[in-house]
Amino acid sequence: MVFKEEQSFVGTWIMYLMLMIELPVMVLLAVLWLKGELGDHGYIPLVIVLAVMGLVFWLLMSMKLETRIDRYGFQFRSPPFVNKWRKYPWDEIKQVEVKSSGAMWKFGGLGIRYNLKEWGYIFNNAHAVRIYLKNKSIVFSTRKPKEILAAWEEWREDR
Repeated sequence: MVFKEEQSFVGTWIMYLMLMIELPVMVLLAVLWLKGELGDHGYIPLVIVLAVMGLVFWLLMSMKLETRIDRYGFQFRSPPFVNKWRKYPWDEIKQVEVKSSGAMWKFGGLGIRYNLKEWGYIFNNAHAVRIYLKNKSIVFSTRKPKEILAAWEEWREDR
């Protein structure tokens, strides 16, 4: 059994929240600039603010979490920060645990997180999967907890 999942912020409430914050600011700055309220060189702060807001929005929308479980083990990547696949063979994995409580609240938000004990890759608040390795653990959000447990159980039965 091969399990694949891809999660991103595109189409989520995060995207709409960012748009609801950024669009009024952009309109307000444009109106102030057109009325001459920003001074002779008012286009400079306008361009800087628009560029920063655009880059932040692009960064959030380009973030994603790709996970894969197959006969070799568990793999994940989270571009644009973790571009190479991080691979953990089955012999390094001690236990897989699914929690249905909000991972977002335990890790203090969405995105890539670290809480002094483990790394968390949290892209939604539905379910969290904690993978216990030999010397650390990693937490991932998922929308398919049953499939992850099925892949884990299938591997355990084969061994």
